[in-house]
Amino acid sequence: MLGQKTQPGLTGIGIHSDGVCIAQVLYKSGRRPLLSAFDFHPWPAGESQEKTLARIAANYGLKRTACTTVLDQAEYSLLLTEAPDVPVDELRSAMRWRVKDLIDFHINDATLDIFDVPGERVAGRARQVYAVAARSAVIQKRADLLDAANINLQVIDIIELAQRNLAGLLPEDVRGVALLSFTAGAGLLTITKQGELYLSRNLDIGLDAMTQAEDPNAYFDRVVLEIQRSLDYYDSHFRQPPLAGWC
Repeated sequence: MLGQKTQPGLTGIGIHSDGVCIAQVLYKSGRRPLLSAFDFHPWPAGESQEKTLARIAANYGLKRTACTTVLDQAEYSLLLTEAPDVPVDELRSAMRWRVKDLIDFHINDATLDIFDVPGERVAGRARQVYAVAARSAVIQKRADLLDAANINLQVIDIIELAQRNLAGLLPEDVRGVALLSFTAGAGLLTITKQGELYLSRNLDIGLDAMTQAEDPNAYFDRVVLEIQRSLDYYDSHFRQPPLAGWC
């Protein structure tokens, strides 16, 4: 429960090795969401993360605002796998057995979430689902850190679904959007349509490699090739018309 004094909107909190990103979005009925604040705060030398976050929470009123945070890609696994043929109320339990050999830690130490791969069922093809597996201790550590700073954490998300949410705000999402993002060491391509994630693909090319290369065109060609392969797969596997756009 958010409480009676909760401020409208949503605040995203990015925890990184060099600092904290803050993005605040306001929602008004009948209007597009408005980005009201976007800031980066480096970790001060000699100060704990908890103390820094507590100061940021006070400055932005995060005790009274619904907040979300996103796990780093190294902190979870997004697995595409066949769904067991079990009743819906038994699917989550059955999926734990399905993914236990696909992760590098014991399934008893995992927090698992699942969501369907959209698209029409094709005869002879098993139903597929996405499974997100993360160490429970990692999730608890993030929740405890933000809670200790008086941050009203409501959602712990993953990058792929965060990109899906962004793409869902675009008018092109009605016909489908490919969204490409980069961090220092990697890239992520997602293909979404009408608020659903169809395809996610990690790229082993990051901003550092592209900006520091003597010939960045070689990296650009690899990125374009990966995009084209992903679009071809989306068209053929999901039997969808061409996307409305990509960004």
